[in-house]
Parts: sequence; structure tokens; C-alpha cells
Amino acid sequence: MNHLIVLGLAVIAGLFAGKLVGKFKIPVVAGYVLVGVMLGSSLLGVFSQRVLEQVGLVSSLALSFIAFVIGEELEFKSLRRLGKSIILISLFEALGAFVLVTGAMQAMLHRWPLSLLLGAVASATAPAATLMVLRETRAKGVLTSTLMAVVAIDDALALILYSFAASLAKVLLLHSDSCISWGAILLRPSMEIAGSLALGALLGAALGFLAKKAKNQNEMLMLVVGLLLLNTGLAKLFHLSELMCNMALGVTICNSAPTLSRRIFNSTSGITPPLYCM
Repeated sequence: MNHLIVLGLAVIAGLFAGKLVGKFKIPVVAGYVLVGVMLGSSLLGVFSQRVLEQVGLVSSLALSFIAFVIGEELEFKSLRRLGKSIILISLFEALGAFVLVTGAMQAMLHRWPLSLLLGAVASATAPAATLMVLRETRAKGVLTSTLMAVVAIDDALALILYSFAASLAKVLLLHSDSCISWGAILLRPSMEIAGSLALGALLGAALGFLAKKAKNQNEMLMLVVGLLLLNTGLAKLFHLSELMCNMALGVTICNSAPTLSRRIFNSTSGITPPLYCM
């Protein structure tokens, strides 16, 4: 089936499913998930693996927006105001899940590479669903601010954990010499993380400079989309973390230009719902 037809079906079906579950006071994101299950390969098979590969650009763009918006929650002033609790919650959530899942998988499977990867994946929180529910309910307050900050920090930690876990898993699979192994384990992911943060910060500074010259919200939206695509494309080119690059872009803009950042993040509110749905 034509991938454009599939995307159209995804948005329309997601819209009506969201309205249906909304009648039962259930967040619309649950409707999107139900449509994905129904039209996916498990049931009707409309969204086949071949089709999903064709629409990979949409997933990349949606994830770029999600990481960018999550970066907004890491405003240093807000984090200081919320206190040490969010750091402790994030560390226990991410590292606790990593240790428990890695240990459980190793006990069952006796395969360290796979156990490490599954543990690293388990440490991540689903930012899109959390973000959509909070926006839909227009929740405000200390709990909401803490939750979003924890989700942002947790996902940053998950990306870091996954980088090191993937590197260690690769070394274990190749049975490299121990001295070389530790160098490979530490150096490559450290360079990937540092490069991702540097690229995101650089393009964040560029967005802050260019956004001052934007005359209206349309120009602002074009700037944001253009720089997010550029950021994601450069991350792919240099084998960096796309999510961390875009999160760093969001963090940079919200901390370097707090007043301007509200206009920048608000400009994306009209384009993100269909992207998240797809």
C-alpha cells in the first residue's frame, strides 16, 4: 500500500479513536496506541514492516520534536527551585530499572550482551505519552513540573546508559582483549555523548540568534523545523545520538533565552499533534 495512504489512515483513524476514548475520560494517546495495534502486523497488517520502513522519516521527525520539547523542561532555574528530589528520583528510576532488568535477564538468559541492552532500554521513560497526557489535561503545578523534569533527566540518563551498554555488549560479543575493551567501552560512547551535546548546543545557539529576527510565528516554525531536520541529519551523518542532539538543542535555547524560548516552543504546538499520532 502507498505509504502516503497509510499515513493518512493513521492520522484519521487516530483522530477518531482519540475522540472515542475521550468519551470515557481516557487520554487520546490510548486511542492512538489502539489504532496502532489494530492496524499493525499483529492484527490487520495494514502497517507492515515494509511500510514502516518507508515512513521512517516521519518517526525521525516526531522523535526530534519530542526530544526538543523535553529539553524545555531542563531549565536550570526551575531545576534548582524543585530541589535535589528530582535528581534522586531520576537516578533511582533509571539506574534502578537498569540494574534490576539487567540482573533478571542475565539470571534467565545467561547472556550479558543481551541483558545489558535490555536493561538499558528498560531505563527509559516514554516521553511522548507523558507529554501528550499533560498537555491534554493542561496540568500545572509542582507535581507536573517535577514529573516532566524527571522524564527529561531520566531519558538523558537512558541515552547515556544505552551508549555505554551497547559499547560493552559489542566488546563482549567480539571477545576483545581486556585492555583494548575498556578503551573501546569508555572512549566511543563518551565521544558520541560529547559530540551530541556540542552539536545540539551549537545549533541551539544558532536558533536563538535567528529566532530574534523572525517576524511572525510562521517564520519561527520554519526556523525550528529546519534546524531540527538539520540537527537530526548531522547527527545521522556523524553517527551521534539524534535524541540527545535535539534534547541539547532544546536545553540550550530554554536556558540561553528564556523569554524568547516560549515563542519558539509555542510555535511548534500546531504541527506536533499529527506527528505524534503518526
